[in-house]
Amino acid sequence: MTETFPTQTAQPQTWRSPTRSSARPAGARAAAAVRCPRWPFTLANGVKVYLVDINDLPLISLELNFDGGTLADPPGKAGLAETCMDLVTEGTATLDKLGFSSALADIASHISSYASDDSQGVAMSTLSAHWEPTLRLFADSVRTPACARTTSIAW
Repeated sequence: MTETFPTQTAQPQTWRSPTRSSARPAGARAAAAVRCPRWPFTLANGVKVYLVDINDLPLISLELNFDGGTLADPPGKAGLAETCMDLVTEGTATLDKLGFSSALADIASHISSYASDDSQGVAMSTLSAHWEPTLRLFADSVRTPACARTTSIAW
């Protein structure tokens, strides 16, 4: 059974390597722009998903991004969003900081969190061979971060 995705309504974006200089040597031809196939869809719970499929490397990246960020910090509590998001990846309810870091290192995976001006989130990247254990760690860090039970911050 093949899975079908909703029809794409947005046009694919043109991607160019950020590491390559825009200046070309004399006589060099312009590189063709790469089109990244995208499949935006919405889950039953209302979460918007943007699936971008680039099969050049056996890597999987995922980012959970939501409204918030440093602009939402209460007056007199600058840095609250950044501090809270930093704590999300400091372990889980079942793994302390060292155990969480070791579990990621064992499968060559990375999970990070951030707070920008108007959004915050958690991101992961891994080799496709380690997709499932990395996703389990990612979900655990989002659902039950260690800071929920062990960290007390006096603001």
